[in-house]
Amino acid sequence: MRGQGASTRSIVVFVMIVLAICLGVVAVRLRARREPPLVSSPNGVRVEPWESEPVAEGGAGVGDEANEPDGSQRVAIADSGAEESVGDPCEPVVLPARERGARGGSLLPSEAEVRAMIRGLLVDLEGRPVEGYVTMEHVAGDPNGVPASAFAIVEPDYWPPAGLLGCARDVSGTLGRRFLWPQSDPNEELVLVLEPCASVIGHVVGTDRKPIPDVRLDLQTQMLDGSWRGGDMALDAPLIDEEGYFVFDRVPVGLKVKVTAHRGTMSGQSRRMDITPGEMVDAGEITMTGRRPGEGVVQGRITDELGRPMAERSIRIRLGRNAQWLRTDAGGYFVLTELPQGRPITLVLEVDGYGSWSRRVVPDDFNCDFRLCPQGYDVVGREAPPLFVGNWFNHTATTLAALRGRVVLLTFRSFDRDIDPGLAQLCDLQNEYDPQKLQIIAAYNYLPGSSSVAAAVITDHLTSLFAGAPIAGILDADPALVADLMPAERPAGAGAGATHWMYQVHTRPAFYLIDRAGVVRHCTGSDAELGTWIEQLLAE
Repeated sequence: MRGQGASTRSIVVFVMIVLAICLGVVAVRLRARREPPLVSSPNGVRVEPWESEPVAEGGAGVGDEANEPDGSQRVAIADSGAEESVGDPCEPVVLPARERGARGGSLLPSEAEVRAMIRGLLVDLEGRPVEGYVTMEHVAGDPNGVPASAFAIVEPDYWPPAGLLGCARDVSGTLGRRFLWPQSDPNEELVLVLEPCASVIGHVVGTDRKPIPDVRLDLQTQMLDGSWRGGDMALDAPLIDEEGYFVFDRVPVGLKVKVTAHRGTMSGQSRRMDITPGEMVDAGEITMTGRRPGEGVVQGRITDELGRPMAERSIRIRLGRNAQWLRTDAGGYFVLTELPQGRPITLVLEVDGYGSWSRRVVPDDFNCDFRLCPQGYDVVGREAPPLFVGNWFNHTATTLAALRGRVVLLTFRSFDRDIDPGLAQLCDLQNEYDPQKLQIIAAYNYLPGSSSVAAAVITDHLTSLFAGAPIAGILDADPALVADLMPAERPAGAGAGATHWMYQVHTRPAFYLIDRAGVVRHCTGSDAELGTWIEQLLAE
């Protein structure tokens, strides 16, 4: 009996210890949720977590801009771990509170919105809002299609350990900032301080000290894990003269960079550099050395819509996250070297006036030709291709054949945060005409099923946008439906949906006017002459 009593007491003591540990863990987690930490990124950008406090009656809540007692917002920069105020270091810079969203009411975001969106503000060194653009890796479409000082980006599903690379710039392209966005649990607000862009210069030589002018130059960025990633760090293509001297213009500040040079199986790189705003940074001399045999080569010819070679043209080619500028020769040919072997790769080609084109190739392909056409070139003057629709908004499902006898304006759109700023003008245009004479249809990107949260958010936005609107809205269908119609070279916009491909959409917004007989008569990227063209087609 005495032994059994001792055993019972031991069990009770053990249970009490386990309960105490569990209660301690719960208390720590609750405290962490109540007190989110301030996060300072390594690239000169301050990020502030979204708070989760309840909205008091008559007061500012989560998502409202009243972060200061007087209803303003304080902007700060984190530099080497030390916090500073923008402008006068002795006085904090206070910005006016931003207006509420287009939907009105409280800006208190739902749990899904908080997790799905990265929000922020662009300011100059004086703390004043600056209108500009923000882009980020692995974000579908352009999250900031028109210039604005406030932005919101749908968080990508893919989070590499090295972080995601983003770029912000003003409308003129003279101010900018490059930044890294790490994966984070709480949603955070970015304040990106735009500073004057810089230039990077240098000189490329061989081991014999003779200049090497014909090289491929790349400006690489140091990532969170210390690795280096290439890409379009500068806003302009690099220039190199016959003596091997090069310059990168309009390089955004914010991250360490280095210059790499490649020619055939030879390569070289510069020292690591900090970018000083508004100044010229000297990368020094880059010596080309080494041979790496066995790397893949792709060669091809670029022609226009009439089959003429695009001779002596500057083109930009992207391979994954890396990009480079090169120039075609007198016959329109280009050559890419140092490509990975043993697997297919996707090249994306960009040429001014022709948009982006992509092609799946295998290295050591010496017949990688591109025939480029302006937007809508093979569509205008022909019967309008059918619509492939994933969802209809504010309209019953229909077809272009059923709309014969009416003029149809089909416009391909993109989002600016959670609104389409051009939608109001289209509604006004539709209201001017009898719906039995004119039908306007606005088409948006196909939404892959892999991102259910983003699909739900965008679908909700479209449902709200088109509620009560006189025009119809559609979400495009899976481009795989028309994959067998696509040639090897295709506009990169084909991935936006089956209808995008059928109308050969390169850039957005795009407007296609279809006459009463169902023939595409006009294609344009501007709404300036839409009214005139509609009157002409209605009068026919």
